[in-house]
Amino acid sequence: MNNSNHKARHRLNYTFSTGGKLAISGSIFLTTTFMCIIYFSTPYGASRNIISNFSSLPIQPDKIIVAEEEDDNKEPFRSLTDPMYTLGPKINDWDLNRANWLRLNPAFPNFFSSSKPRVLLVTGSSPTPCENPIGDYYQVKAIKNKIDYCRIHGIDIFYNTASFDAEMAGFWSKLPLLRTLLLSHPEVEFFWWMDSDAFFTDMAFEPPWDRYKPYNLVFHGWDELVYKEKNWIGLNTGSFFLRNCQWSLDLLDAWAPMGPSGPVREEAGKRLAGFLKGRPVFEADDQSALVYLLVTQHDTWSDKVYLENSYYLHGFWEILVDKYEEMVEKNHPGLGDDRWPLVTHFVGCKPCKTFSSYPIERCLKQMDRAFNFADNQVLHMYGFEYKSLNTSSLRRVREQPVGPADANNEVSRVLYPSPTNDN
Repeated sequence: MNNSNHKARHRLNYTFSTGGKLAISGSIFLTTTFMCIIYFSTPYGASRNIISNFSSLPIQPDKIIVAEEEDDNKEPFRSLTDPMYTLGPKINDWDLNRANWLRLNPAFPNFFSSSKPRVLLVTGSSPTPCENPIGDYYQVKAIKNKIDYCRIHGIDIFYNTASFDAEMAGFWSKLPLLRTLLLSHPEVEFFWWMDSDAFFTDMAFEPPWDRYKPYNLVFHGWDELVYKEKNWIGLNTGSFFLRNCQWSLDLLDAWAPMGPSGPVREEAGKRLAGFLKGRPVFEADDQSALVYLLVTQHDTWSDKVYLENSYYLHGFWEILVDKYEEMVEKNHPGLGDDRWPLVTHFVGCKPCKTFSSYPIERCLKQMDRAFNFADNQVLHMYGFEYKSLNTSSLRRVREQPVGPADANNEVSRVLYPSPTNDN
């Protein structure tokens, strides 16, 4: 897909991530550690030069990372005359089996309280080192950010490091992964998928889980854009909630057939381009396929799908990143919307790749700012913050305590909802 088509995918404020493969290899950490040492031992401006001049360094990542063996047993692409792709054997009794499992395993409840479901955040990145060496460093920042949010909100996290189905490469790889996790973790009520290029930027905001009791699938989007306009970017699949139930298994089965790499995906892309508003012709993507499914099988799925737009379950980075300082002056964490977005999603930025739909320098600078904006909310608990959103240098914002810390801020009140933090 060329850059002009890719940019077309981001014309609305809330758009779709082409996050790529899911997974990260242990071998990247040598490169990442090396880059982190360089980054944090130099001024911010100097680190930018390192990014652009990395090829001039005497040690090259491709020289210190062992090459991965080629797979000699790769299957040929599925043809248009082959049987339709499936994620696995058809399952019809999952709700009953899961209910029995939960009854026999009371130590693993699917709800901690009537309004607090057990949630598993699912994310990941490429199984191989980034083509752009600095990309591995930003993958570390992205997962650190997600770990912090999950720790604060009592959410488990699954960071994927493998491709569960070679046919479903790229943005489709989330489907076999989610199906596998759904069947392997009956104790989880909601799976929260989040692309690797999305950052939590409101560390205090908790999704309104009570609102979703009648629903099984929650996306950021708009009913009118999806169901009336058939707009391929009327919702976003970069951050969404999927309930653990039979309905979700059935949806994944219906969603998957356009996903196999090769002729099937290419032909499906043509069909989607002819049906969905504004979609260019390129291979089928999971987001377009889901919009197509919701429109063409409206009666089957729509009553269990909630399109959320009261807060930023997905927020397009270009309209948010330059407003962070204004948000700090006027607002506070815990709002989740345009005043303090829950998620800033760097759709179109590809820090792991050697190409991007936007200038890579702008992407990396704004990723740093988003990370610092979020991390300040964590650091305030310990009496620190970044000197600005454009630097990694810290300053102390309160005196070092001699006893238990008295950090009465939005994040600490989420972590410790005691009477002492009610003010």
